[in-house]
Amino acid sequence: MRIASVVLAGVQILIALGATANGTPGGIVPLGGAIAVIVLLSRRSASQWFGRPRTPAVPPQPPYA
Repeated sequence: MRIASVVLAGVQILIALGATANGTPGGIVPLGGAIAVIVLLSRRSASQWFGRPRTPAVPPQPPYA
């Protein structure tokens, strides 16, 4: 999930750079958001969080009726 998020943020950077180059307003905000996502998900603490052990004793939730 983490790798997919980083890849999608990279695609968003490319799209935002294209929009900014064309003079379309609003390209800077998505660009900043995508850069923030990549920076935060690339940190060691994010790697530790996504690699944490899962609790196997959690019972499955029943489906909604």
